Amino acid sequence: MLKPRTIKFLQLMFTRIFIDVHYSTPTMGIAAATAPLVPDRNVVEAVFIKGTRIQELAMGLVYYFSRIFEDGNEDREMQKFLRWAKDIAKGTLRTGMDIVPNL
Repeated sequence: MLKPRTIKFLQLMFTRIFIDVHYSTPTMGIAAATAPLVPDRNVVEAVFIKGTRIQELAMGLVYYFSRIFEDGNEDREMQKFLRWAKDIAKGTLRTGMDIVPNL
């Protein structure tokens, strides 16, 4: 069980990861406001493929992305992007599992 503050922290952290991997340097919100965000499946996969090495971590993240992670109060375009990135991350994490749980 995760506490509400932990859930919010993880939500913000993964949101920033999903956004920041699409830029050459971490944006901290500056470039995100000025540069268009072009979704790239490869950069999201490159980050989360590292999590497949530890099966318990991969299973925990898949569960988190399936049940707990919410898109937040962003605009409709950002919600669409976050859902897309979350699905890519879940798929990538599932590839490294011996048994794919039905999450």
